[in-house]
Amino acid sequence: MNLSAGPGSVNADEAPGTGADDPGEALVRGPLRVHAPPAMSTAEEPRAEAPEEPPKSALRENLESVLVAVLFAVFVRGFIAQPYKIPSGSMEENLLVGDHLVVNKVVYGAGSSKDGPWFLPTERVDRGDVVIFRPPHAPETDYIKRVIGLPGETLTVTFDPHRNGVRVAVDGEPLPESYRLQPGAEPIAEEGSEWTVNFTGRPLGPGNSSFSRTFVLGDDQYFMMGDNRNDSQDSRAWGEDYAVDGERIRGRAWFIYWSYDGEEAEPPPGLGGRLRYYGKIALGFFTKSRWSRTFRPIR
Repeated sequence: MNLSAGPGSVNADEAPGTGADDPGEALVRGPLRVHAPPAMSTAEEPRAEAPEEPPKSALRENLESVLVAVLFAVFVRGFIAQPYKIPSGSMEENLLVGDHLVVNKVVYGAGSSKDGPWFLPTERVDRGDVVIFRPPHAPETDYIKRVIGLPGETLTVTFDPHRNGVRVAVDGEPLPESYRLQPGAEPIAEEGSEWTVNFTGRPLGPGNSSFSRTFVLGDDQYFMMGDNRNDSQDSRAWGEDYAVDGERIRGRAWFIYWSYDGEEAEPPPGLGGRLRYYGKIALGFFTKSRWSRTFRPIR
């Protein structure tokens, strides 16, 4: 090791601290340099925060909830289901005056002969369906009847004294229907029948037991009849406009959600009459409601 080169110098082939004579020699050959770490900031700059929104008032929250509920109800009523009330006895005894029911408005899609949205299952109008529709002679009035004739069929309606009412034939074949000789009587079953109708004994024509009429249905046309056959204004009584186009069918009766045995089907005109009408319903809600009919499916 060469020490004469001058203080603080080291040969290029010797590393500090590797001398053979003095292991600690290299520690005194030059000034000790200590590198301090960079000074750390004692405080970070504050970040900009978004201003807080003022809390919603209880009134605003309630109004928003009511608005959402109203919009949802309007959507459901307009496109999915709608409540109806039975004002007459044309569908007795399947449907009674005072029955409140829900109608499925999407079951047939966009009209009876058209498919609905891909995400909603749809069906075709079938014989025996109880449907809501608007007939040609009353395009703004909702009717509820049973589908008896389907597109392309020929129907013959004849008064049958043995049945004490009318007999329906479809393309020459008698339509099986269980029936009552009088309203409230025990039904007389017919093989293959899926519903029961009433016959009150009044013929369909001017006192002629042989009265008969034929109806021919075109494409997408349906023939409607009430279950209370001789007390129903239906396709038999509408003259040349007896057929109901599929686009006039608004939905299928689904179930009864409430039934009330009241004296008046509709409130009388005037504010006073309406107040008395709804007051009677409120007072007789528990005693006159037909609870056994609640949530009964309509067939």
